[in-house]
Amino acid sequence: MNFYGQRKEHAIAIALEHLADEYREKAEESPNIDSLAVELSDSGEPINKYYHVILPYERIAEHESKVSAQ
Repeated sequence: MNFYGQRKEHAIAIALEHLADEYREKAEESPNIDSLAVELSDSGEPINKYYHVILPYERIAEHESKVSAQ
């Protein structure tokens, strides 16, 4: 998928919002799971889980060509 914005930060923000919406829908489709709930240990303490997310970023530069084709 391609996302565009007025600046690269805007395009990245739009892509992240789309990704978050997509994964929120997947979480809400899971049976008996509250997507906003925090998982607790037997002692009642919140369980910290960390996820590593890699977002590839490709810069598309539009420059005037310096090559003349005839």
